[in-house]
Amino acid sequence: MTPRARFPLLALLLTLVIGSAAQARTPIAAPSARARASVVGGTPAAAGILSSVVFITSQTSATSAMACSGTVLAPTVVLTAAHCVVDETTTTVRPAAGIAISSGRLDRTEAGQDVGAARVLVHPAYDPRAIRSDAALLVLSAPLSAAPVAVAGAGDAALAAPGAPALFAGWGATSGNSSEASSRLLQTTTTVLADDLCRRLLGADFDAGVTLCAVDSPRFAGSTCRGDSGGPLLLQRGDGALVQAGITSWGSLGCDTRVPQAFTRVSAISGWIAEQLAAVAATPSTTAPADDGSLAGTRDSGAQSATTIAAALYRGSTRQRRAIAVRVASGGRTVAGVQFAYRARCELPARGRGRSGGGSTVRRASTRSGWRNGAFRSATSTRLPIAARASGGAFTTQRLDSSGRRVRVTGAFSTDGRLRGTLRVSWRERGGARCDSGVVRYSAQR
Repeated sequence: MTPRARFPLLALLLTLVIGSAAQARTPIAAPSARARASVVGGTPAAAGILSSVVFITSQTSATSAMACSGTVLAPTVVLTAAHCVVDETTTTVRPAAGIAISSGRLDRTEAGQDVGAARVLVHPAYDPRAIRSDAALLVLSAPLSAAPVAVAGAGDAALAAPGAPALFAGWGATSGNSSEASSRLLQTTTTVLADDLCRRLLGADFDAGVTLCAVDSPRFAGSTCRGDSGGPLLLQRGDGALVQAGITSWGSLGCDTRVPQAFTRVSAISGWIAEQLAAVAATPSTTAPADDGSLAGTRDSGAQSATTIAAALYRGSTRQRRAIAVRVASGGRTVAGVQFAYRARCELPARGRGRSGGGSTVRRASTRSGWRNGAFRSATSTRLPIAARASGGAFTTQRLDSSGRRVRVTGAFSTDGRLRGTLRVSWRERGGARCDSGVVRYSAQR
């Protein structure tokens, strides 16, 4: 079924299921009074930069879909929230074939462009539990005509100063009690809050390094709501130009206008965005369906052609429910980078005293154990050869990272375009503690 034919069905299913992850956090001190049910409190968006805001549906089952918002960054690239495209239960990326994008309209009852996604790129640091680095890019199967929005870079971080006025827009519900997405694109104003205030009001899950928060002060009339996830928070540069400084991420369960809403800080991930945009621009075939990315005729050391290895970013998760990303370089001959998070068990030998059966004092060993969380990222200059086979290819690497941890990663590409393998991280800490993640299996796809 073509993306255009599938889209109306998904839109109808939104009355049954609408994405809830955007409002999946209850603040520590949320107001108990009922929120004003009037984006909530928004007004119809005007043509212009907001014409770049798209409506997204992500199929979650055969009979339901999640509604989200997003922005056009390039003709074939849309920016949205990671939780819109990652399964909440399995933490795996949903198939691109189940994602549809609607653009070119401010009212979904009017004509516009409906296209599908060819690939889904989730930020490698995305943490689904705390909803941090909540960002994803959709590489589209066909170009959109909407003008791209400018994104905040590292030099624009100061724009999100406390008290700065901002604007956000989305296709979400207009009330905390509603289960339907708005048929009109809505917008409303808000105010950026200081990081320490955001942390105090939203709790420990708020990470100021990658997240900012805002509230409609002093009016307390507008708020993000379910379905606004992935939409833009816009700030104004000194020259008057609007730039996207945030991605709608999470807020109160009831869409309370007096509770701050959290946005992924775009300036903190601008490097990753620029890298992905450059990769898409350099690979015209990425606008085609993902299954067409074959490399027939590519050979390595005289082996059979690696017909299933595509030059792409393979993303997935481990059995530890952690994210992993493996980048295959142009030509499908080498792995250009590996990045993953892990959990390792550490045991520290200790000495204690006890009594033997005859009553004499002897020394016996015991252990103290605990868990350590960490992350590994290979150097960008690394190139791991892929040994081509008729069914795909495989790679293995074993090295020490900058902290002295021994890292071993294996991977094999299958005929269905997936990458499966194992990883293991082990090291010894000062004091003699031995830490080991054990052999952890993972699965990823491009």
